[in-house]
Amino acid sequence: MYINHMATLLQSTLDNKLLVRDEWLDTNGLGSYSSSSIENCNTRRYHGLLVCRQPGFEHRFVLLSKFDETVFIGDDEFYLSKNYFSPGVVVPDQEKLLNLEFNQELNPKWIFRNHNSQITKELLMVYGQDITLIKYTYENLSRDRDLNLIYLNLRPFLAFRNFNHLSKENDTFNFDYSREEKTISYKPYPSLSELKISLSEDFKVEEFSCWYENFLYPEELDRGYDYEEDLACPGVISLKLESKKSVYVAVHNSGELKKSLKSLWSEEFSRRAKLIKSNNLKNADMLSQLTYSANQFLIKSKNDTYSIIAGYHWFGEWGRDTMISLPGILLETSLEKEFTKVFKRFLDFKRHGLIPNMIGDDVEHSAYNSVDASLWLFWALQQFYYKKKCSLSLIKKEFWEDLKDIINAYVEGRSAHLKFNDLGLIESGTEQDSLTWMDARVNGLAVTPRRGMLVEINALWFNALSFVEELAIEFKDPFKDKVSDLKDKVKANYTKVFWLEDKGYLADYVLPTYVNGSQSPTLIPNKQLRPNQLLAISLEYSPLGKFEQVSLVRIVEEELLTPFGLRTLNKADSQYKGHYEGDVNLRDAAYHNGTVWAWLLGPFFDALLKTTDNLDATKKRIRTMINYFDSHLKHGGYYSVSEIFDGDEPHAPRGCIAQAWSVAELRRILLQVDR
Repeated sequence: MYINHMATLLQSTLDNKLLVRDEWLDTNGLGSYSSSSIENCNTRRYHGLLVCRQPGFEHRFVLLSKFDETVFIGDDEFYLSKNYFSPGVVVPDQEKLLNLEFNQELNPKWIFRNHNSQITKELLMVYGQDITLIKYTYENLSRDRDLNLIYLNLRPFLAFRNFNHLSKENDTFNFDYSREEKTISYKPYPSLSELKISLSEDFKVEEFSCWYENFLYPEELDRGYDYEEDLACPGVISLKLESKKSVYVAVHNSGELKKSLKSLWSEEFSRRAKLIKSNNLKNADMLSQLTYSANQFLIKSKNDTYSIIAGYHWFGEWGRDTMISLPGILLETSLEKEFTKVFKRFLDFKRHGLIPNMIGDDVEHSAYNSVDASLWLFWALQQFYYKKKCSLSLIKKEFWEDLKDIINAYVEGRSAHLKFNDLGLIESGTEQDSLTWMDARVNGLAVTPRRGMLVEINALWFNALSFVEELAIEFKDPFKDKVSDLKDKVKANYTKVFWLEDKGYLADYVLPTYVNGSQSPTLIPNKQLRPNQLLAISLEYSPLGKFEQVSLVRIVEEELLTPFGLRTLNKADSQYKGHYEGDVNLRDAAYHNGTVWAWLLGPFFDALLKTTDNLDATKKRIRTMINYFDSHLKHGGYYSVSEIFDGDEPHAPRGCIAQAWSVAELRRILLQVDR
């Protein structure tokens, strides 16, 4: 009740225009990031100027929450950012904020103006290093020479906490700092690394130690989480800004920087420009924007391996998300060679034929509660193989034995999570288990308890068998006979089991039920209309005939398609939830019961292309639909695609502001229809 009261109070106290939901994000290829709202007002616990891993800890840490930035222009004082404090107080007021423009082509960039001055602020993280660089450039727009020099105060707000938690005032925080030339170092807690702030110019420090209490994070309040934080301020850093001269600030937790801040900036900026140029992209087009965003999800992991971050801010390395995202993230980029390293990383973690759903430090600390991640691995490999980015010789050398082992593991039922039945199909799941991508749980129970023979799991199974058969023929491997028999059995039974003649689409799952001691099960279909059935068409190999494919696509389009993706359940269903909002239980109840997922446009567009009678017209239509995301790329998570959207109009973006498979599937399809 208190949270609901506070939400109402906040809404009535703050002007809606001030409650900025648009956010920016910059990353460094290690999983670290820098992020906030466009107005540099932190609205989430996950916002911070430097958010990175700490030795000995699983999660990332917010080291520096933000700089409060104040500029003194003549006799006037202005701010480049603002803060929310409980109970609904905005500091500073709007009149003290400079006019603001924002864009993010190669990096976040702000332009602040008043009638006689302009300050350009740019930010980027250095690839492969936990360094956030900020560049300030002042320009005197008047003829008043007294304004050739202004002053900038930076007030660091230190958090030093797990990014899932919030900081509170405490007596153990150490405010002491050390200074060496142009670098200040803080180490508030002995178990965490130092934070260093380096500047390219001389500066002064006004020393004081205090806590700023009750920072308010509206996004956390809306999501039903703790939303108030105390942050430590160890003083104020003051420096001069001369007209038309840039000043650089580095926030880092490394040792001595080996290059000047200007050189670090120039090299990283050039690297990003080359990434766009190497792919023959233009900064303004949709493909360029999606490529820019896609690059943020590829991270370098341990032992020179690579992986995919499922989403920012809070997701990690997930097997299913990685395999679905790989083609759209890496195909037709200068980083295609990293595909093999990502693939091998997950295969190295394989256990009982399953790659991990969530990867940990080792096999014992990884989660294997996914029956589809290993099957998506075959699809990901197909995308690179069919586009001639992965040779037969490479597959045979690096992956072939693993591919056969996965097939054998499913047939043998090595994992307790799955069963191979007499129909040649895979059974999985219980009322408690959440083993597919629809894995939300409330009070320990699956919200969508899909069990038995699942429509997309067995479509993925058929596709995997067909692909392995194709490879076995190429390799002249006797394993071909085994997978051919399995594939034929699945083909013969798939439509019989899943097709709902009276509905014109596929059952979401079919539960074998034994009645009155019968030796033969009664097959009970779940007739809810969900998008999972699209995989029976969209994958490289389909077990369906043309009639079933056309009927299925038509109904899915009519009932589930929205401008931002597909609903996870049709509106007419009694379980449909049109809005993803409220506390965690309310949100999880809606997560797969009507909420729109952008990544599902990939399978839908694939299915559309397979069933069309006019390929050119369909490609044109798909381009138009993808271009609809242009406005979204300028809102929510800037230059990225959100995880989910409300099922009901206007389909507000929700969840992670930058989701790997959302970006990846749009990019993959755009490459397919444009090139």
